[in-house]
Amino acid sequence: MPEFERQLYVNNCGRESCAPGHRYGPAMRGYHLMHIAASGCGVFDNGAGRFDVRAGQGFMIFPDDVTVYTADSAAPWDYVWVGFSGECAAELARSAGLSPERPVFDLGKYAPTALEIAYSIYEDMSLLQQNTSAALGGLLRLTAYIAQSRYDASPLRGASAGADSYQRALWALNANYQRTDFHIEDVASFVGLSRSQLFRIFKAQGGRSPQAVLAELRLSHAKRLLSGTALSLTEVALSSGFSSAARLGEVFRDVLGVTPTQYRLNARPKK
Repeated sequence: MPEFERQLYVNNCGRESCAPGHRYGPAMRGYHLMHIAASGCGVFDNGAGRFDVRAGQGFMIFPDDVTVYTADSAAPWDYVWVGFSGECAAELARSAGLSPERPVFDLGKYAPTALEIAYSIYEDMSLLQQNTSAALGGLLRLTAYIAQSRYDASPLRGASAGADSYQRALWALNANYQRTDFHIEDVASFVGLSRSQLFRIFKAQGGRSPQAVLAELRLSHAKRLLSGTALSLTEVALSSGFSSAARLGEVFRDVLGVTPTQYRLNARPKK
């Protein structure tokens, strides 16, 4: 098993159309196991509480919890389940906002997409020889939709929207600043804001504009390459997000008062 699969892997997946009143448990699992209801309803009990679960919702069974779940006698569940294990399994469940005290999630508008992903995990586990990697990708996507549905329903969403947008924008900047075709409009689009809204959030959260942050990321990377590599000026420029060596030179002269070549000479250790 590859090292990354020791960290997290899907160990089983399945689908079931429950008989009326179908009951499982009391039983204990040694891994994380989520169920997502495509239709019907029922009741889930994990000792911490008794929860009604209907179509478009799901529940997480945590390792070593004694659980019972029972399908409704009139409208029983049709559900899909995904079990997963590994050193990062607990962290993945927490990232989706799930805990033994809060094991039920409502997928809302994401339910059709989440079910499609869960079904694809089932197919990957059934059909592909290299099924574990494909299934793991599906598990991560599925968990992301659970987390997003929790976020959408959070009463604190409005109060934290600025900070959340700021953190997502910072992620986009750090992930993409080396691209010469990456601009602030791309950041604004990524977080779903106008450029002016993004500017206001950056000034409120960090005291700097997004353009200033992008420029600093590119300049810092170029400085590292000039001082630590033998790349040409063109290679440094394109590797740092600048459109050309000429543009790199303009920025260095404007910000640092030296050319890139002078900076490289000054940064070399003195013999």
